[in-house]
Amino acid sequence: MKSLFISTLLFGALAANAQTVKIKNAKPEALYRCGENAEFSADVQGGDSCTVMISNDNGKLLNQYAYALTNGNPFKISAGTMDAPGFLRVTVRSGNANDTAAAAFEPEKIKAGLAEPEDFDAFWADCVRRQKQIKDPVRLTPIPQFDTGKMKAFKVEVSTLDGEKIYGYLSVPKKDGKFPVVAYVPGASILINEPNTNWPARNVMYLIMNVHRIDPSNDPAVYGKQKKSIIPLRYAGLPDREKYYYRNAILAVSEAIDAMARHPGWDGKHLVFKGASQGGAFALFMGGLNRNLTATISEVSALCDHGGYLAGGRAPGWPLLYQQTGKNNALKLDEVMKMAGYFDGVNFAKRIRVPLLMTVGFKDTVCSPSSVYAAYNAAVTGKEIINDVDVGHGISSGCAKREKLWLDPKLGQN
Repeated sequence: MKSLFISTLLFGALAANAQTVKIKNAKPEALYRCGENAEFSADVQGGDSCTVMISNDNGKLLNQYAYALTNGNPFKISAGTMDAPGFLRVTVRSGNANDTAAAAFEPEKIKAGLAEPEDFDAFWADCVRRQKQIKDPVRLTPIPQFDTGKMKAFKVEVSTLDGEKIYGYLSVPKKDGKFPVVAYVPGASILINEPNTNWPARNVMYLIMNVHRIDPSNDPAVYGKQKKSIIPLRYAGLPDREKYYYRNAILAVSEAIDAMARHPGWDGKHLVFKGASQGGAFALFMGGLNRNLTATISEVSALCDHGGYLAGGRAPGWPLLYQQTGKNNALKLDEVMKMAGYFDGVNFAKRIRVPLLMTVGFKDTVCSPSSVYAAYNAAVTGKEIINDVDVGHGISSGCAKREKLWLDPKLGQN
């Protein structure tokens, strides 16, 4: 009993001294016209002072100062304005605690910082042509150990260029009929090693495609090592467009989608791609490259606006190829940027001809909102974006509900 009492006292003391930082936009919608002044409020608990940083969307630092909480807490932050479309970001740090928020200045006018390669279409057409020369590239293998009362499970193996293979899983409803298809690529550093069981219960065929050249193991020890091995691969092959890590992954995922369009279980009407972060990038890649899709959802899209820092110093989207050149002396910025245009979600978004839904987190410092908007603005038809003002790298429950209302009709499930 005594030890429990002491533990309770210690927990209470730690809780009382815990540092927290919370920032709010003065405008709930956080939308401003260029030239307007953006204001925020900050509440810092558990410290005596804090540091306030104002940046061009987590890129170029515009202002930084220390603030003593004895001067008032919560306190207001007058962040200033932007003369050009973009996101003005405020970050407040106190000890180990921090929070961030951003104000959008005419985001619908943000343009990519990197010009599109003149031979963008020719490059990808040639890649697809070579991919199509591979005989029987998609192999579906039943994996009955994953079957349930409502679905049949299959391992997907796609052969692609250079003798490489990409792996995934297909879940098919265990009933007679034709079904819509949802295709999915997970976020970065995620390796899926089993099929999805939820979508077949909704009478939807569900395709999961990893982007790694790794056949996922179900042995926990092996699987753990596999997951660690994929982290550095996002920079593999730089700056050669023929060797860059994502080239074959893009081709393999598109090939798998083509296989779904030939699958006897597909209803022939509804084939939707849905993904977040890295998967959000693939939603743009597939929407622009594959003509079998009927709609696409891209959440907090990665791999967008690689040249963002060239446009006034704003942060590009993950995986921050621009910054990577500064960490690797063997890489030359001009060569990396030349290659980056072939793998920029902005340039694929221009070519999307089906309904497109995107989401953007204003607090997101992984896939900067300015980079997401650069891609959204490049899309030309049937597009919609959901601003998640108080969300970072993810989506809110409210956003998820709006997304479902958008998606259900695209799957024939009104």
